[in-house]
Amino acid sequence: MSANSTIEWTDHTWNPWEGCTKKSPGCKNCYAEARNKRFAGANWGKGKPRRRTREANWRMPLRWNLETRKTGKRFKIFLSLCDWLDEEVPIEWLSDFLALIYATPNLIWQLLTKSPENWRTRLTETLHVLVRQENFTAAVEVRAWLQQEPPLAPQNVWLGVSVEDQERADERMPVLLNIPAKLHFLSCEPLLEPIDLENYLPCSRRPVGDARASHSEAATVDWVIAGGESGPGARPCDIQWIREIIAQCELAKVPVFVKQLGAFPFDFDGREEVWLKTLPPQYRDGTRYAIAERRIKDRKGGDPAEWPEDLRIRQFPSVKSVVVPK
Repeated sequence: MSANSTIEWTDHTWNPWEGCTKKSPGCKNCYAEARNKRFAGANWGKGKPRRRTREANWRMPLRWNLETRKTGKRFKIFLSLCDWLDEEVPIEWLSDFLALIYATPNLIWQLLTKSPENWRTRLTETLHVLVRQENFTAAVEVRAWLQQEPPLAPQNVWLGVSVEDQERADERMPVLLNIPAKLHFLSCEPLLEPIDLENYLPCSRRPVGDARASHSEAATVDWVIAGGESGPGARPCDIQWIREIIAQCELAKVPVFVKQLGAFPFDFDGREEVWLKTLPPQYRDGTRYAIAERRIKDRKGGDPAEWPEDLRIRQFPSVKSVVVPK
């Protein structure tokens, strides 16, 4: 668990439990799984037990909530070592976590998942647990979220999905956008191929009847994070893919946050000034990947000072600075 997170788009990383299951190609080199193997044991995969964090850790958000009331700064909290909609997690743990979210209205919970399809089932089970526990305050809130009654969703939750390629975008985004949320966001990291997000952004220009225009018309993406892969086994990222995401977001007036270019970014657009970090031999084919002598010093490609100027974009959604009364 970590206060003052090194993840640039959040303030604190915090986890109610640890463990997950790999869902798609973006999970191949999961840093959280590697960390878990080193420090905690085997909590990854279907059928593997998840590890609940200590009670002292669970009290940290309550302290941050009080601190926010004093300072007026709303901390953003990200779950970095688990998926909050993981079906392997005991439902009582999720019930406790949702109760904590409602008990900390001054925080902003950035809830990212690869399993948005689990939302209704898991929350329905949570509602039954909260009623049995006679936690009627949280139960009423969860019921309103499920039935899409005012205020529809927790006002301190940003709900997002991870999409690393077009298949995952078309699979997960329609499901996400049919879940009520204060804000919907997208994490295109690790970015493994170009992604067309136009159908999920405001002011879509797709013609009526387009086969991909199938999600709820009422909701669109409010924020996009993009970045290449880093760490052992990192796969290359064409920075033109990031440029295309930036262009789509700028056209739709959606804030975009470029987190990092990854360990092996490359730029091949026909210009003489090809800019990239040297790629591993297995990715060189002599045509698609041009190799340049210039290298990036940051091992994650995370220093904007080393990027082309047009990629130095780190925007956030607008957030009210007024502390939520409690």
